[in-house]
Amino acid sequence: SEDVRLGLFEPPPLVAPEVPDGADWVSLHSGEFLQGELKEITSTSLTFDGDEFGVQEVDLDKVARFSTPNEYVWVTIELERHAGAGYIDGDEVVVLTAAGVVRFPRDQLLRVLASSETELDYWSALIRLGVNGTTGNSRQLTSDFYAEIVRSGPLLETRLSYHNVYGMTEREETAKLHEGRFESRLYLSDRFFVTPFIGRALYDKYQNIKLRATAGSGGGYLVFRDGDDFADWSIESQAIFSHVEYRSATPGEDRFNRSAQIRVATRLVWEIVDDVDFNGLYEVYLDLGDIQDTNHHAEVNVAIELFDDFNLTFGLSWDRQERTTRRADGSIPHKDDFRYSVGISYEL
Repeated sequence: SEDVRLGLFEPPPLVAPEVPDGADWVSLHSGEFLQGELKEITSTSLTFDGDEFGVQEVDLDKVARFSTPNEYVWVTIELERHAGAGYIDGDEVVVLTAAGVVRFPRDQLLRVLASSETELDYWSALIRLGVNGTTGNSRQLTSDFYAEIVRSGPLLETRLSYHNVYGMTEREETAKLHEGRFESRLYLSDRFFVTPFIGRALYDKYQNIKLRATAGSGGGYLVFRDGDDFADWSIESQAIFSHVEYRSATPGEDRFNRSAQIRVATRLVWEIVDDVDFNGLYEVYLDLGDIQDTNHHAEVNVAIELFDDFNLTFGLSWDRQERTTRRADGSIPHKDDFRYSVGISYEL
C-alpha cells in the first residue's frame, strides 16, 4: 500500500496472547514471547522457565509485558509486600491482592518472588579451580582454588567464601595462602544497602602472616544497576576491628597488632558481551592508628561460558602491605604480591 511504501505503516498494538490455563507469560520489546513459569524478578532481571527453551534470564528493561494468574510476592523499594496475581504493562505494575487491586510505578518494583519458594531456592554456589606453571629449565606449579556459597533472600544476601593458593618450584614450596570471608547485605531499597556484618580471616605464609582477622559493619550504594545501566557497580565502607599475628619477628618487634580501620571498597560486575563476564574488586583497609599499617587487595576475574554452567576463567589478584614485619631470620617480605591463574569454574 501507499502507507507501507512511504514507511508510515504502524503495527497493531500488543494484545494478550492465548496461553494455557495457569501459565505465566512474558513478551519482550523485540517481539519475542515466552510462556511457562516465572522463577524470579529482581530490579534488574527476569528469570523465566519457558515451556520450549528452558530457564532464560533477560534484562528487565527488555521486558514489555509480563502477566501471571498465579500468586507471587511483589516487593517494592519501600519494602512493601503484596501477594497475589498481577502483571507488568509498560511503566505500571498491577497486583490483584485479597484486599483489592494495588497499582504502583514499575520503577518502584524491587523483586517478585514465588510465594511457595523453598529455602533451597535461595541458595547458589560457585567452584573455581585454576593453575599456572612451567616445565623444562625450571618446574613451577601453582594451584588456585576458590569456593563460594550465596544465599539471596528477598532483602538479605549473605556470602561465604574460601580461597586457597599453593605453589611449588623445583619441589620447594613457594606459596601458601588460606582466606575465608563472610559478608551480609540488607537492602533498604534498590540502591542502598547496609552490611550488618563483614569478616575476613587470612593466613599467608610468605607474607609472614599467621592470622589477619577483621570484622565490622557499615553500608553501601549501587552507583550503577544492571538492567537500568550497563553494569553493577557498588561502593561501600565499614568500620573495622583488625587483629594481626605475624608468624615470626626479630627480637624486640611485636608479633601482634590490633587496631581500628576503615574499609573502603568498590566492585564492578559487567557482562562485556553475551557469555563473557567481568568481575572486579578493590578494597583498602585504612588503619586509623598508623597509616603505615594500611593494606590493599584487588582482584579481576573474567569468565567465558563454555557450556551449561561451566566457564573458562582468567584471574589476576594483587595484595599490598604498606608495612611488612621482618622475619626471625632477618628477611623482609615483599610489600606486593601478584597472582594470576587460568582455570575452570562451575556454577550451581
